[in-house]
Amino acid sequence: ADFPDPTGRGRRHRRRRCVTAWHGLRHGRPDLSRRRARPSPLHPPPLLATADTDEQISQIRPAVAAVTGGEDARPLGMVSGMADQIFPAAVTKLGFAGYAGSGKSTVAAATAAELSCPNAPWELESIAGPLRTMLAAMDPIVSPDGRRWNDVVDEIGYSAAKAAFGGEGRRLLQRLGSDALRGVTGERTLLDLFEARAVGRRVVVDDVRLPIEVEALCADGRGLVVWLERAGAGSDGHVTESLDPRLCTVRVANDGPVAETVAAVLSAAAGALLAAA
Repeated sequence: ADFPDPTGRGRRHRRRRCVTAWHGLRHGRPDLSRRRARPSPLHPPPLLATADTDEQISQIRPAVAAVTGGEDARPLGMVSGMADQIFPAAVTKLGFAGYAGSGKSTVAAATAAELSCPNAPWELESIAGPLRTMLAAMDPIVSPDGRRWNDVVDEIGYSAAKAAFGGEGRRLLQRLGSDALRGVTGERTLLDLFEARAVGRRVVVDDVRLPIEVEALCADGRGLVVWLERAGAGSDGHVTESLDPRLCTVRVANDGPVAETVAAVLSAAAGALLAAA
């Protein structure tokens, strides 16, 4: 039933909307009275849960490129909030596994930068971080000409230093972690230290190497582990290079630009979370 409108405002308001709509149709302009609000560029629409991998990658790639400096880069404002669209609040850990040379550190750093926004940062972490500190404190000789570890790291960087001189730096880290630390104090030593550092934080982990670490990161559905595959990367036979890829949540090829790999990682993670929901 119609209620009396002594002011006549309701009738005038309806009349204005009708006139506006009529003018819009007549002159090819939209009905401004019914115009829908457009999504803010700072809050891009969520990924399509039903989209296939290629379509999801096409949606994510421009945002990733803004971080990595690749092609199709958009302003950094387009990137913020990506993590909330992909990861539920309960998911706080994203780990990367793979053989030596698969690009774990590079892809993990780019992914952490892509996911972070000022009020909800994702921080880069390493389970074996204490080993780096210990080896730096020891500063052993790692080259035939007597150069020490810290000097080599300063000159060519940490990742390259591990592979230099026949992989002497990597061998020292493996012996220090597995044979010395884990062998004496227990296999959970580094993992317990990492979990203490990660309390209350959302972290991207760049060095998942053992089954116990995969299990800890994925416990109670609070994390995922991505196995990176790259042509030419392989195991050297050490226990820390012998993880079964089938234990990881998803597997992603890392044979192209970093932006492409990060986009594939986010797409695979979104698909895994959707399948587990």
